Amino acid sequence: MGLVAISLAFFVMFSFMFTQMLHFQLVRGHTALEAAIRFLPLPLGLMPAAANSDKFVAKFGSNNVVATGLTLITAGMLLFTTVEIDTDYVRIALTFFLLGLGMGLTMAPSTTLVMDSIPEDKAGVGSATNDAGMGMAQALGFRFISKSGKTLEGIGKNLIEIAEIDNSNVHPNLKNTEFTILSDVENSLYGSNGAAFVFAKQKGASEDDINLLDEGLRNFAQVAQQMSCDVMFPGSGAAGGLGAGAKLFLNAQIRSGIDFINEFTQLKEKIEHADLVITGEGKVDSQTLSGKVVKGVATIAHQYQKKLILICGICELSKQQLEQLGIAQLISLHDTETSVSKAMKNAKTILYEKARRIQTETGQ
Repeated sequence: MGLVAISLAFFVMFSFMFTQMLHFQLVRGHTALEAAIRFLPLPLGLMPAAANSDKFVAKFGSNNVVATGLTLITAGMLLFTTVEIDTDYVRIALTFFLLGLGMGLTMAPSTTLVMDSIPEDKAGVGSATNDAGMGMAQALGFRFISKSGKTLEGIGKNLIEIAEIDNSNVHPNLKNTEFTILSDVENSLYGSNGAAFVFAKQKGASEDDINLLDEGLRNFAQVAQQMSCDVMFPGSGAAGGLGAGAKLFLNAQIRSGIDFINEFTQLKEKIEHADLVITGEGKVDSQTLSGKVVKGVATIAHQYQKKLILICGICELSKQQLEQLGIAQLISLHDTETSVSKAMKNAKTILYEKARRIQTETGQ
């Protein structure tokens, strides 16, 4: 299904580029105004179709809309094979209009098909790495050496093989540069609350991979300790252990992301004088409790005794956990009446309707 969806998306993009190239061929010898007039039927077909494609999908179904759009595109491309420089305007206009209409109908639904083809546990993978910054460090000139003296590639599976780290050929500007790393989680480098066990699964790692990565991160910490660097601190497991790597390789200052945002936006002062606080996150789960924005906002809202409403796409926390977090009201796009796929397809509409309920219930 994923391959078909991606193929459809590429077909639509290709047809648009193909149309533009042919248009350039057709307008040779014409004035700018004539060229614009010859091309005008394409956007006239595309824009209304694209603007209303979600309505057509709701009424006729995504597959039917995509099939209709592709049929129109195919018909338009076939008509193009008969078009010459001196072809009458009516045929050219019809050709461009069919192509525009087909593209407008197909673009949004085909994109939705692509998104739907991605497994939910693979969507939003963040850094997509679990290498404690080895890849970054390798690009900067660090070299990782095994016990046998072999140079290791900077990837996660080699963490467990590291015996020595050579910094003799690092980028010369590194020592003169100050780095500040912002982390929105407090996870440690390894262990049950570490980078591998908490984040690696959503990045595609199997159970065996996770155990291997965790052992590798433990080894990495030992090697770092030999270099007089302690990489076990809150946030060291962020981005697959990049927090730890940033401290070891960049001598970076590690700061809480939400603390920095609070200072930069003067969030505390704004919440103190607010009547109601609304925060949000795509997926509310155990990671939310580990120092992300929602937890930071909740802490400040509790400090000033402000009612806090949380809006999210999906929530995996229990009622008790939400109460401990200080959430007075939860609004989740996915609920017993709305599936995940429906919530993703109609996020804007559902969010708008549920936001109106907040206004009605609070009078804000």
